[in-house]
Amino acid sequence: MKRSHKLIALASLLVIASMALAACGPSATPQTVEVTRVVAGTPVVDVREPHESVEGHVPGAVLIPLGELAHRVGELPAGEVLLVCRSGARSRRAAEHLLTQGVQAVNVGGGTIAWIEAGHPVVAGEDPGH
Repeated sequence: MKRSHKLIALASLLVIASMALAACGPSATPQTVEVTRVVAGTPVVDVREPHESVEGHVPGAVLIPLGELAHRVGELPAGEVLLVCRSGARSRRAAEHLLTQGVQAVNVGGGTIAWIEAGHPVVAGEDPGH
């Protein structure tokens, strides 16, 4: 087979593969926003454990630990939802899962650590605070 025919065949395979992936449903790669781009009024879900959240969390954040998220998807509001954890790793996994469930989940990069470092307020205790 000539080289040009091999390139055409390879390009065709790549197109077919990308179409097949697109047909598989929503992407599981979540968007990540920096804490400085968090828009006031967008719902925030904290996916950490309760003992972590009481130490300090984003004001108004709803606590749904990562281990409970799959069973509590119905509690999430419609539209875009920001997910936060301590560093951004768990919230990224949560966003990946929620995207496959049709939720407009966005990971807050850097998590609560970045939130605090950016000078944003935090609330301690069990009250979500607003």
